[in-house]
Amino acid sequence: MRVHRNSVTPLRPAPFDEDLSFATFDFSRFPSLKGLPYVHVDGEFFKEEDDDTLYVYLHVVAKATLSDSRTCELFEEDYDYEDEFALLSKLDEDSEGYLFEDNNIELLDVAFCSIHSHIPLCPHKADSALPTSGEGYTVYSDED
Repeated sequence: MRVHRNSVTPLRPAPFDEDLSFATFDFSRFPSLKGLPYVHVDGEFFKEEDDDTLYVYLHVVAKATLSDSRTCELFEEDYDYEDEFALLSKLDEDSEGYLFEDNNIELLDVAFCSIHSHIPLCPHKADSALPTSGEGYTVYSDED
């Protein structure tokens, strides 16, 4: 889904309810995020009464494939959350939100910004632990 900034007014929000596919998305720039096999978003693009800024409200249900930062093993984690933020056309000193300079805004890009901001920088599987030794190395603790 694509929405144009000027098509949304305070009296006319743009609702959406979609399953998104990230099958062709390039995840190589994101070391901990390796894939998004399932993403469903619903919500709306909207504007406030006295403000020309475009906002988005999202309810995201997603499954993310992550790389464990301790062991580099891949694992999947489920996300189910609500998010709301501004879609800025230019950065100001006091502005908070995501920068989308183009007037046409893709829901796929908006959803990715939201999901990426909810993924930890160093994700860990529930049962992962740092290795204590391996071929050619030993990990010492402070007591050693």
